[in-house]
Amino acid sequence: MRSGFRKRSATSPSRTLALCGCLCLVAGGVPAAVAQSGGQVLSDAESVRGWQPAVRLTAPGDAKVGQYAVTWTTPAAGSTATLAFPLDARQRAAVARARTLSFWYRADGPARPETLHVKIIAAPLADGWQALYPLPVGAPGEWKRAEISVQEFEDEWGEAPEKNSGAIHLRIGKKDGDAVRVSVDDVRFTPLPAGVAVNAGKRSQKESVKVTPLVTEARAARMAAAAHPRLLLTPGEAAAARRRATQTPWGRAYLEGLRKRGDEAVATPIALPERGGQWYHWYACPKHGTRLQTEGPTRHVCPTDGEVYSGYPYDDVYLSKVHDAYSASMRDLGLLYRLTGEKKYGAKAREILLAYAAKYPSYPLHDINGKERVGGGKVGPQTLDESTWIIPVAQACDMVWDLLSPADVETLKTRLFYPATEVIRQHKMGVHNIQCWKNSAVGTVGLLFGDAALVREAIDDPARGMQTQIREGITDDGPWYEGAWGYHFYTMSALAPLAEAAHRAGIPVYEGEMGERYRRFYAAPLDFAMPNGRLPAFNDSTSASANGNTLYEIAYARWKDPALAAPLTAGSGGGNRANVNAVVAGADSLPVARAKAEPGRNFENSGYAILRAGEGADAAWLCLKYGPHGGGHGHPDKLSFVYYAGGRPLAHDPGITTYGVPVHLGWYKTTLAHNTLTVDEESQRAATGKCLEFRTGADWSGALTDAGTAIPGVTFRRAAFLLPNGAAAFLDLVRVQDGQPRTLDLAVHTPGARPAPPAGVGEPYTPPQKPGYSYLRDVRALKDAGLLRLAAGPDRNAAANVLFAAPTAAAAEATTTYLLGTGVGSNTEDRVPVVIARRRAAGTAYAWALSQPGTPPDSMEAVAVTAASDGSPVPAHEATAARLKVAGTTYLLVANPAGKAIKAGGWSGSDKLACVAQQQ
Repeated sequence: MRSGFRKRSATSPSRTLALCGCLCLVAGGVPAAVAQSGGQVLSDAESVRGWQPAVRLTAPGDAKVGQYAVTWTTPAAGSTATLAFPLDARQRAAVARARTLSFWYRADGPARPETLHVKIIAAPLADGWQALYPLPVGAPGEWKRAEISVQEFEDEWGEAPEKNSGAIHLRIGKKDGDAVRVSVDDVRFTPLPAGVAVNAGKRSQKESVKVTPLVTEARAARMAAAAHPRLLLTPGEAAAARRRATQTPWGRAYLEGLRKRGDEAVATPIALPERGGQWYHWYACPKHGTRLQTEGPTRHVCPTDGEVYSGYPYDDVYLSKVHDAYSASMRDLGLLYRLTGEKKYGAKAREILLAYAAKYPSYPLHDINGKERVGGGKVGPQTLDESTWIIPVAQACDMVWDLLSPADVETLKTRLFYPATEVIRQHKMGVHNIQCWKNSAVGTVGLLFGDAALVREAIDDPARGMQTQIREGITDDGPWYEGAWGYHFYTMSALAPLAEAAHRAGIPVYEGEMGERYRRFYAAPLDFAMPNGRLPAFNDSTSASANGNTLYEIAYARWKDPALAAPLTAGSGGGNRANVNAVVAGADSLPVARAKAEPGRNFENSGYAILRAGEGADAAWLCLKYGPHGGGHGHPDKLSFVYYAGGRPLAHDPGITTYGVPVHLGWYKTTLAHNTLTVDEESQRAATGKCLEFRTGADWSGALTDAGTAIPGVTFRRAAFLLPNGAAAFLDLVRVQDGQPRTLDLAVHTPGARPAPPAGVGEPYTPPQKPGYSYLRDVRALKDAGLLRLAAGPDRNAAANVLFAAPTAAAAEATTTYLLGTGVGSNTEDRVPVVIARRRAAGTAYAWALSQPGTPPDSMEAVAVTAASDGSPVPAHEATAARLKVAGTTYLLVANPAGKAIKAGGWSGSDKLACVAQQQ
């Protein structure tokens, strides 16, 4: 039991291999690029002047530039530490107007960092919030060059903006108990060109949003005078809820389960924990990333290898479960009282409420690292946890209001609800899913006690209120801006309690322009779903689905849109209406969802191009991801995709695991874990790409996308095609802007069974100990290869067929090494086949295809492209073409991002994207 937390040359000839069996292959370093010197010096690191205390100099000569570098060893305690370079007023103004910030850095012991980030505080940059930039960790002892585009930060952090001071922080994420030594040298910046504005960030834009108040004086007065209950249901709604609970099959089923839980609660003595709980994300095996199984308050078991964990923080995560169970129980008891009229249920809810009022003041404020600071909670380790906990408690209190004496109300207000609300309100965020929960907590407490000031703050605050969350957080296409479907539904759950309570108070949250945007928020998952109704695990999300989501009971009740009832009657979780939302707010009957064939669609605002072929659950579907990064929950995966065919995803996104384990950042949040391009074995940067062309029709559909600034110094464009039989084809164009060769790794992850390469094929390959690569296993390298064909037979559970074409003469310098192995799926022991097509080049194009088991592509060859005007060769990275034969039909595929007049394989034109069926 473990106690406590641990957290070849271009001219090399191709070779051809023919192998027996299901697997068939046909086969043919890191650059020394150094950032340019120059710029204005912030610190030459020849002295410790300007650095935080405890920084010292390296030994003479142990530096990258000059004689010395500055070096610092973190404290062992804690999961993060920060090396700071404070900025005076002049430096702050200069850094705010910087185009780039550059420096050399290394981590050389005694322990390794898990993450590195730079945070710059330099108003007006990010309006004084902490501008965040990720850094690659690098190999132990390796000097790496940081080149940060200052105006393109990944996220804005902090409790509040800082306008009068500034600093550059190197934030070091590490295991608690480890000491990490870092060194920094030659810190410089280059200024923005004249006339270019400083990026003040999204938060400052929210501060200036003009909001028409919904909580008017008249509505506030009516809200305060309304009878209880008024949050989860009103006295007028109670009769209809009782009827549904007793006269419909699904209502009776819900009431039966509710009564069973209530009777158990009534019979169980109250035993509140003596302290608050800890972070959900600590509750995973640090080796495998697998969620632990609870066998008791101090026994937490890894399902992968059976290892038992106990002590902090695992035992404290268990306490969070206990607190949450009491919160849910109070609401159950209060609702039972309203549905049945039996006072024993209301009395037990009152008893638990008053027990928490007695205990809550003694709970220490603590964060996820056990520190007492703003942002932490008392019942839970974050204001998020405090919010999700207090909302059902407020609903419970509202439903048993008539059983409370005036003294009870005062006790609950002053010792529980208002102290909890103050904990939550001290921590301020911008547009974010967490702020939506905080708004619902503050707003429901305000509505409970008739406190108009709290309700106005929750709904009308222009920087972070519910109106601003809906208007600014929901994209014009409908998805939540963080780009993770799990967080889309999480935000849906966060907005609903306040929206419903406000609606019952006469506040028109479902009406007008804001109401329509809110409706699109519910409609978006239906528009984006794969043919099986599920959504891809993009960004910090697992695979998700609207089917069976009971919040659509509310959506249909409020907007009466038949499409919004579909998740309640569809398969994969739909059809079960035995839930609180159906009983309290649902319609007695639902319209029958009508299946329709969805065409492909480009969602420009959220940045997804969806291609479709065929109909029903066996249709083919491909989603190409090119849009905004998604803030702190985004992944460095520009132009990645998910491909669905034959009833399941055949090229997937790994999604995410719990945040408290090394594999979270070591695999899931790396570029290599996704179906896209990694350059020089380093993950992409936060960026927004664009769609250059989108085509959809009966014969084929396609999208041509650009990764923007995701890979510094590299232009990466991807054309994706979906063909009538469901095969997917890709043309990937890569150009290094300075003309110097770099290592290009194009990865594709194909879940399913695939036979291992026969013995003797390829060479064993040891991946570097770098993020992403260190989690690869059983890798074999086919060096200097040409065509690659991977086919695994007709089994529906087999991995997708993979076919890479050999490069054309225009890309002859880019011979390919194929790395065949496995990556991580749902945990480190869930192995997913991966193919990495590696080239060392300054410009190249990949042509390759995927198809479902049993229908492998017949052949694929790259086709030379020439200028239409004079027949001169066009470099492959400028325009490329390939001929793919699949299911007896040959298609000529063309990607021509610049729209130039070109010729390829008997076709001529200036289309950016073309797919032509040809006779051979």
